[in-house]
Amino acid sequence: MKDSVAAPKILKALDGRLNGPAGLRVLVLVFLGSAAVFSALPLLRYLRGHTIFDYELWYVTGKRVLAGDESTLPPGFAARS
Repeated sequence: MKDSVAAPKILKALDGRLNGPAGLRVLVLVFLGSAAVFSALPLLRYLRGHTIFDYELWYVTGKRVLAGDESTLPPGFAARS
């Protein structure tokens, strides 16, 4: 891309689109949409009666590592889903 004549034109056009008001608005909307989805999924899962992913597993694993046990999984967690 160093020797390309078209690359600066493309980058300049992309820079102009992303730095304009419409580009900023799109980036903010993409961020807010992603944040909403990643926040809603665990909450919906919890409200349907499932566990909240691996938080319990990480807590127990952290406690075991702090106590000096460096095994990967606590007993009984390997078969859970």
